Amino acid sequence: MVTMAPPLASPALTWDVDDGIATVVLDLKSQPVNVISRAVKDEFLACFAALRDDARVRAVAFFSGKAENFIAGADIEEFVKLGSAAEAERLAADGQEMLERIARFPKPIAAGIHGACLGGGFEFALACHYRVATDHPKTQIGLPRFSSAFCRRRAAVSGCRGSWARARRST
Repeated sequence: MVTMAPPLASPALTWDVDDGIATVVLDLKSQPVNVISRAVKDEFLACFAALRDDARVRAVAFFSGKAENFIAGADIEEFVKLGSAAEAERLAADGQEMLERIARFPKPIAAGIHGACLGGGFEFALACHYRVATDHPKTQIGLPRFSSAFCRRRAAVSGCRGSWARARRST
């Protein structure tokens, strides 16, 4: 078993490789729930680039390090700090780029879901090739309650564009 992580002081993502399976764990230790922020997105991209290039890795299993939370969604605190529609559009585009990279990852990714899997967390799970969820009462999976018309008008809202696009593609 080899343990690896991105070269950061306090990484949110850690992983190890054992018998061809990379087990990736997301745990924002300073937060009560896991959320996807710009920093976490950058860690995702670095982690999956390393796993893509690692010949020992044949598949990826993704889990949360939180006892009762998978990923609660996007980091709302980042939305509050946005200064313009252009910034919001860039943030949304970056999030969608990350999800597309996960969806197109050349090795199978399975998400093990326990606890809240909401908004951007649900979109991440949908981008994975396989999903397994517990039937525990704390496991809740879903997207914000927005109509597709709202999402088309508000495409700059992180997650809205991807949810609507994926729903349209699957029908």
